[in-house]
This record gives sequence, structure tokens and C-alpha cells, in this order.
Amino acid sequence: MWKEERVNKNSKHGKPIFSLCCRKGQINLPKAPPTPSYLWQLYNDSKKGPLFRKCSRMYNSMFSFTSTGGNIDHSVNNGCGPYVYRLNGQNHHVFGSLIPNDGETPKFCQLYIYDTENEVSNRMQWMDIDDNDKINSEIVEGLMKMLDYTNELVKEFRVARDRFKDSPFVDLKIVLKVCRSQSGRENNIGLSNEVAAIMVGGVEDPSASRDIILEHENKGKKRQKCTMMEFYSYKFQVRSNEGMTPRLDNPDIVARVFRLKLDQLLDDIKKNSYFGVCIGVMYVVEFQKRGLPHVHMLIWLDSTSKKNLMGNVDQFVSAEIPDPVLDPVGYAGVKAFMIHVPCGVEYPKSPCMKDFKCTRHFPKKYCPRIMFDESGFPLYKRRNTGVTVKVRHDRATVEVRGLRKKQTPVNDDSVDEIQAFFDGRYICGSEASYRTFGFQIHHRSISVERLSFHLPGQKNCTFRSNDSLKKVAEREKNKVNKLEAFFKLNITDPNARQFTYDQIPHKYVWNDGANKWTLRKKGFQIGRLIYTHHSSGEIWYLRLLLSKVRGCTSFESLRTVNGVLYSTYHEACKELGLLENDDEWHEVLTECSKCGFPPQIRQLFVHIIVNCQVSDVCQLWLSHCQVMGDDILIMKRRSSGNNNLNLSHEEIQFYALGEINRLLRSLGKSLKDYPQIPQPPPQYLNNGVNNLILEETSYNKDEMESEFKHLLSNCNEEQMVVYNAVLHYVNSDQGGFFFVYGSGGCGKTYLWRTLICKLRASGKIVLPVASSGIAATLLPGGRTAHSRFKIPILLDDYSLCGIGHNSDSAELIRRTSLIIWDEAPMQHRYAFECLDRSLRDLMKVHDRRRFHKPFGGITVLLGGDFRQILPVIPYASRGEVVSACIASSRLWHLCSVFILRKNMRLKLAKTDAESEVLSIFAKWVLDVGDGKIQHAESDSSLSTEFDIPVPHEFCNLEESNSVENMIHCIYPNFLENFKSPKYLSERAILTLLDITF
Repeated sequence: MWKEERVNKNSKHGKPIFSLCCRKGQINLPKAPPTPSYLWQLYNDSKKGPLFRKCSRMYNSMFSFTSTGGNIDHSVNNGCGPYVYRLNGQNHHVFGSLIPNDGETPKFCQLYIYDTENEVSNRMQWMDIDDNDKINSEIVEGLMKMLDYTNELVKEFRVARDRFKDSPFVDLKIVLKVCRSQSGRENNIGLSNEVAAIMVGGVEDPSASRDIILEHENKGKKRQKCTMMEFYSYKFQVRSNEGMTPRLDNPDIVARVFRLKLDQLLDDIKKNSYFGVCIGVMYVVEFQKRGLPHVHMLIWLDSTSKKNLMGNVDQFVSAEIPDPVLDPVGYAGVKAFMIHVPCGVEYPKSPCMKDFKCTRHFPKKYCPRIMFDESGFPLYKRRNTGVTVKVRHDRATVEVRGLRKKQTPVNDDSVDEIQAFFDGRYICGSEASYRTFGFQIHHRSISVERLSFHLPGQKNCTFRSNDSLKKVAEREKNKVNKLEAFFKLNITDPNARQFTYDQIPHKYVWNDGANKWTLRKKGFQIGRLIYTHHSSGEIWYLRLLLSKVRGCTSFESLRTVNGVLYSTYHEACKELGLLENDDEWHEVLTECSKCGFPPQIRQLFVHIIVNCQVSDVCQLWLSHCQVMGDDILIMKRRSSGNNNLNLSHEEIQFYALGEINRLLRSLGKSLKDYPQIPQPPPQYLNNGVNNLILEETSYNKDEMESEFKHLLSNCNEEQMVVYNAVLHYVNSDQGGFFFVYGSGGCGKTYLWRTLICKLRASGKIVLPVASSGIAATLLPGGRTAHSRFKIPILLDDYSLCGIGHNSDSAELIRRTSLIIWDEAPMQHRYAFECLDRSLRDLMKVHDRRRFHKPFGGITVLLGGDFRQILPVIPYASRGEVVSACIASSRLWHLCSVFILRKNMRLKLAKTDAESEVLSIFAKWVLDVGDGKIQHAESDSSLSTEFDIPVPHEFCNLEESNSVENMIHCIYPNFLENFKSPKYLSERAILTLLDITF
């Protein structure tokens, strides 16, 4: 051990104490026993040694006592990474009877007791025929004798064998324990006695708290244990008179040295104030695949140090090449490790090049002095000193061999980039050692205390699904949370009244056991209130008050301003001047009322209160309620058929609020979420009707049936296969998962329309969605997937849709028979997995078995073309984009894939010649998407690997390449046909870069 690794660094005198190796002397493991002589001879045997090393895993399996039991999870291997063996639930070893049943051959631990005269042959019969040829019976017999002599467990089993020989009628068994832990914690290690011998035969009243019924050697002595981390940390150390396995790279030394240097760097920053007074530090350690660690660090300084650092950046950072005469060491270091590789137009295949530009923005411009841009990013001083470095441009040529066929390059240029790689997690030896020693991968010097809050009577509590509600209520009734303890603290401690709720962790510590705040004796902590969206209503205003009001002792005191108790937190915030004015929202609604119809104004009002930050929703309603209800009287006269109907001003407002409530319910909200708005009587809200379900079931069934018959008559064989398969799963309510793969023109949208009309004609609900708004408009009643299912914009492995169990959207989904998702390949796989988790959660209320079915047992039909746009991930590599596709999802192995190959657009041709031209063009487009077109040869420096030659028959070379000619070609006789919807829908000019002329 090095002296700097001691734990008593504050003591300058005395004996150093170390914890990394032995936990301050608490861990003292016995020396490893010497290698058995037979095993040593076997490894060094010139004939048997190679055979044994080659099949060592087979020999190890032959002598195992048990087999592994558990729930094997295969879904983790649905992606592109390396194979992972994962067990879910409680892992265990499977023990059977120690004596095989009649007619069965012994296996596992039975081989040590039963029919040991033929033990060698019994062990070898469990090997496969091919593997049996590789197993040497002499080696098996030698290993068997070695274990009899050296292995303590084998000796105990041999004792059981001798006992069985003396009395073959003894019932030999191993008794497993029932409960893994009395505390409920899966990995909690309870008390146990030392293992002396296995008790066999005559087992009476077995204890349920033991793994195996054991004889006691010393009832008062506890077994000494150490964790795996402590064990390996102890064994990593080099000790005298203890042999060490030869190592080539010593990754444990790399990890320890890096840790020492990192600690010294932190001391320079925090204690020695190298950059100034340090407030906090946060860092994360990363390891390269070759084993070299590095750290990404954020440093917070106080205000004075920040100003001083900005004025003296040149003292800490130099972006100039050192002078080789004045600083030869610095020059050599910069030349060896800090010079950017050659790039630019002359080196287009440099790894930093993208779109013919260096992603690192080299070469950098000269800068006479330090400057800061608009975002605060520094532009370091880089003067033209005349010092240069000559770098040789060496590139390695890597050839990747595999089963995938690739096009042979036309030219003879060397391939200087790896074309394929495995997308997997790699843990090098240094990282493994770093984690084994317990060093921090993520570190922050200041901890954060999350502060929860709630409205009166809405305290959160956690419980298991099988817990009794009565017991949960009894347990939580007297339990005090952080907010309630904060109120009590202000009553008993006058010193605490000078702090707001989020400032309390600075001076007080939350005692989770006693459920109270206690005075802090040392350290520092930051308080953070849980995030709440501004549209959440009163809970958001409560959060605002907690961060501004000091010394509050109750919920009522928060609403008290200048001695006046207000009824809502919103009014209290308004009185304290914490809210901004809503002039911009008033102006928007006023402008809309000048030219918009009342339904449009109501839609805009709902959009503002849902998605924008409105400080006074009530005042916004009262100021514009009249224009939002101008059409109510006419609507009611038409619906009632009474042209003489009159309504009071209050009734018109109530009906207008009912229309707003209908719009809010379509978004998963209601007027109850906005208590500031006047609440009309229930008869005006029509809460008993789910507008979403009403909208999806109000289609004219006769029209749907007529359109369905017309569409079905024109479906081809491929479409009918998909149609029948999907309809079978929908009618049987089995819940299928399908993907229809086809290029443009193969009739995917036509198939969607056929299924939609069929189900709607039968009175069933089908939800057609698409990944983009344009694609959604092509579906009858289509919407974007994010809008329909409330999918979050920012997704991860644990995201859920924003659909409440009691919302109208949840009820609509529970009654849905089919979900159609068009343009699925362009959506991130997290979106589909998010929907899968949400639907399972929603559908388990209907049937608990549906929780274990994909998408909750609802049939889901995806469609798209992987040749088109894949998920857009900024600055992502090709592998990252592929891993984000639906094909890399854990759900993909459950999906049935159908392929549509027939191009239905060819039927639109009026003549055979036109059909032939369209067929050739369609085939060429598919070849482009499949990568079958050869790379275009060009001498231009702007040429890329994506350039392809366009056949002459698809080009108009006779006329000039101008915008006017393109318009006349695409839109002939425009003035005569511009009023025709069919004429306009059949033509379009796409600008890939969104550039208009």
C-alpha cells in the first residue's frame, strides 16, 4: 500500500491505517491452499494438459452439486448487443432427492452417493455424444479422487454414501428453507452457525429458517463473513509468502494510482483553492476500452472567484504551442498527445469530418486575446507565434470480415474506417478493479435533499398491492412527512422561522427514523422541491409559496397575507406579487375574437390554459367569456328545434363552460383541474358521456360498410393475408402484434383504410395514428401518436404515457380493438416500449392476465419502410440510429412481419407503355433504397459515398435546369386545373433542405 492511501490522513504522526486492503484489519483471510498435486501435474502434462484445458468447463460441469434455478429472461437479447444471461426473481440452486427414483440415473449431488462403483461412467453419460469423445475417462477418475481428498463438501457426501451402504432404507434428503430473509430484504444476511456436517436420515421437525439441516459445532459462535468486494480487495494485494497469479497489465494498480491522482487534484481545487473559493465539485469517471481512465468534472466557484477567473484565464489555459527552445518538455508533450489529426477538404475521410466540415471546428482562427461569445464560451488566446508541429498522417487500414455481403469499392483507395462494430457494454480490467475497490464512479461534494409537498388531505403514501387498505391507513395516519415536520419545526424552533422550506436542509438534517428535522452539526446540503408543471393548478402555487414564504406553521398560514386568510394559494400568490400579468394572453384572445368564430376562440382558450403559463385563469375567462359564448344560443335553438328559445347570460356561460370542459376532456383534463374558473352545475357538463368514445363510435355504419366493400374488392393477395390475420386476432380478442413492411405505393394506407372501415362498420373502435402529422392526415380520423397516447417528448427506458387510470382516454383505450401506427420506423423504439408499458398498466384493470401480454392484449398493427427515414438522433452514429429502431426493441421478437411487394400505383397507368415506365422507375427507386446502385464516379472533391448515378431516361436533358421548367413539367396547364383537388393531390415538389424559391 502507498502512504497516500491511508485513511488517517489528518494524523501526521503515528502508524498509518489502511482500509482498502483489509478494512482496517477486520478482514484477515486464510492463505489460499496450495494447488492439488494432481491438478498441477495435469496442467503440466504434455498430452493430457491441452485436452483438459480445452474442455475444462465440461469437466467442471460434470462435478457440480446442483443446477441453477430461476426465471430466465430472454427479452434482454432482442437487441444487437452481445448475449446476456439474466435471471429474474429469486435465483436458487435446484436440489432433488439424494437418491434417484427407481429407473432413473443419478445426477448432480446424487453421483457422490449412489452407485459410486460406476461413478466415472455415470458422470460421462450426461455429456453429449460429440462432447463425450473429448472427455478422457482417466482425467475424470483422477479429478474424482482429487476432490475426495481435498474438497470438504465432497467428504461429507462420501460420509452419507457410507451411511447409505450400511442402511439403504434411510431416507436421505436436503431440506431447503422457506423464507429467504425474515426482514423482507432479499440480500439481507442473517445469523447462522458454522457448517460442520450434513445431517442425513431421521429428519424430524426441520427448521424453516435454515438452507440445509446442519449439525451444530458451536451454538454460541457466529459465522464470520465478508462481502465479495472485501474478498477481492483483500486478494488483490501483494503479500509476502503468498503466490500471485502473473498479470500483464495490473489493472488494479492503474485504478489505485488514478484514484490517488484524482484525490490530489480535488485537494488542489477545494483545499488549496487553485481556481478560487470552491463551492462544489461534481465528476464522473469513464474508462476507455484500452483501460485508461479519465474524468469529466464540473467546478462551482463563488462570485468573487468567478470574476477573478474570467480576468485571468490565460494563467490557467494556454491554446498556443509551446516554444521548443524555452519549453522543450511542454512542446514534446503537446506534439505527442494534443495535436489534432489532419482534416479538411484534403482529408475527407478523417474521423472528425462530417458534411465536409471538421466537427471539432479545426483549424482554429488566431485570436490576439481571450474573448467570450454570446453563450459565455471562451475563445482562447491563440497568437501566430510561428511555432508549428509537423504531423505525419498515418491511418490504419482495417478489414472487417463477416457473412454480410458488401459492395466492392470501385476504386483502390484503402478503407481507413471500421465499417461495422458491436453495440455492447464493455468493462475493462481497470474499471472492474475501480468498482471492486468501491471507488466512486459518480461524485458530488454537495448532496441534494428532495423535498416533497402536497395539498391538504392529499398526502402521498406507498404500499404493496396485496396490503390491506385498513392497515395502510392505520400506518400512514400518524406518519409525519417532510412538509408537516417543517410546519412543526417552525412552531417549536424560532431559529427555523428565518428559512424557507427549500432552505431548511442548509441548517437542518432530516431524520428518517424519527420523522423530524434535527439541527445540522456538520456538512452542507441543498434542498430541491419536486418539479411541478405550471398547469397543475393549486399545487403549483403551493410550491411557489413554499419557496418564498418563511416561518409558515400550517397550510393556512401559507394562505395568510397581511393578516388576511385567502381561500386559494393562487390568491395568496397574487396578493404577494409573485405572479406576472397576463397581458399577452388577453391580447391574443382579443385579436382572435375580431376574426375568429366562437369555437375557435374556445379552442385557443383551452390551448392557452393547458400549455401556457397563465397567472390568473379566472380573470382570463371573465374577460372573454362573452365572445366564447356567442354561438351558444343558436346551437341550442337548432338542437332543440325551438327558434323562440331564450337563455340568460348565466346559462350561456354555463353552456360555454360545458363546451370548454368537452375540449379539456379530449386532452385528458377537465374543469375540475382549474378550480379558479367558475364551476357550472353538473347538468351543463354532460360528464356522464365520454366524448372520446362518442367521437369514435359516431361514424355512419352504412357508409363505412359501403366503403369497406369497395376497398376490399380491390385488395390484392398480399393485402388479404394481412387483413385476415389482423382481423382474426381482433375478433378473437387475443391481442396480436404485426408489422407491415412495404415501400411507397404497395398499398399500406389502402390496407389501413380497409381495416378501419371494417371495424367501424361493426361498431368497434380503431385508433389510427402516425409518427408525423402529414401521415396522420391520410388516415380516417387519424392523429399523431404523441397526441393520442400522450407520449412524452423526452423518452427513456422507464417512460410512461400521461394517461390517468380514470381519464376518458384510459376508458377509450380499454374499449379499443385495434391500434394502427403508420410510419413506425421513424419513431424511436422507446415510444413503442413506453406505449407497451402504459397499455399493460391500463388493461390490467380489465383483466390482470393482460398485464403479461404485449400492449395489454390490444392488437397493434405497425407499418412503414425501413428504407425511408429512421429515428432522428442529433450527432448519432449509424449504430446508434439502428439501435434506436423498432427492430432493436425487446418487443420485436413478438412481432409478426408481413411484406408487401406489389406496387399498386402501376395499376393507375393508362397504357402498357406507361405501366412499363412506372415499373422500371419503381424498381430503380427500390434498388437505391436497398443499396444496389453502384457509387457514382466523380473527380470532384465534393463527391461522397452517397452519390449515385441517375439514368438518362429519368432526366430531362433537352431543357435547361430551371425552376420554371420544373414547375411547368410537374404542373402542366396549371391555370385550367388549379381548382381541381384531384389535380393538386397527385403532384408535389419536394425541397429536401426546406428551401423555397
